[in-house]
Amino acid sequence: MNPFRPSFILLFLLGILAHKACNADPIKIISLNSVITEIVSDVGGDKISVISLIKPDVDPHSFEPTAANLRSAASANLIIASGLGVESYLSKIKENTNYRVELICIGDKLNSSSVDSKKQNLDPHWWQSIDSVIDATNIIADALSRLSPSNSTYFQSQAQLKILKLKELKVWSVNEVSKLPENKRDLVTSHDAFSRFARDFKFRVHPITGLSPEAEPNAKDIASLIDLIRSANIKSVFIENRISPKITEGIIHDTGAQLGGTLYADGLGSKEFSTYESMYRHNVITIVEGLK
Repeated sequence: MNPFRPSFILLFLLGILAHKACNADPIKIISLNSVITEIVSDVGGDKISVISLIKPDVDPHSFEPTAANLRSAASANLIIASGLGVESYLSKIKENTNYRVELICIGDKLNSSSVDSKKQNLDPHWWQSIDSVIDATNIIADALSRLSPSNSTYFQSQAQLKILKLKELKVWSVNEVSKLPENKRDLVTSHDAFSRFARDFKFRVHPITGLSPEAEPNAKDIASLIDLIRSANIKSVFIENRISPKITEGIIHDTGAQLGGTLYADGLGSKEFSTYESMYRHNVITIVEGLK
């Protein structure tokens, strides 16, 4: 018998190991943001399994995880959150996982090396900047690569395809916004979610409420905003897809401005606005057409 010839049993065992490697369970990711869910799905492909706790058209500010959500998080390989205070329940999730599951807060990572102004750093709606979404894509690709080094080349390749599309979207957005003179770039919105968009495209943003849509504006703030709309001759104000338009309608009545349209501030919408590109294109077109 040839001592260098592998035995049938050894070949059989090697075959089993190879089969298991090829059929390994996908990485389980918990996403706490609808935009993050899209990025993870595009970058991870069939190598990952993503569970989105925040569905499109769901308010991420007021969301509270159920017992089933907490159980899913405890069994995940990675949890990815918006960060910057959007998820007030993060401590609950970390405690429920006994701090064993890695948690990445995208907004916190973006801000750690950011040169934005203080106000923009405080704004947790990082997905309103395409550049930030590009950075988030790289962060997610690197995280997946750490979890599954054997698939790193795949993740990085998928990320570059995603980034190419995002860069094309940025070029289109710049061209579209250029149709609007800079002296007409005053954006009045339901809540303070567009500071990063304003930075990218040289807008001045005037929110009715603060960073959270649940915040109630006071009479003094509304009166100041009404005076601004009149003095700056702002033609349109905008509502958001999940926020009651009641206060905005009152401002429209008192200023003579028109309704510019509905914007998506807190993540993806449903149906025709269920992808990042479709949501972002809708916002840009609505803003430009509303203020022209």
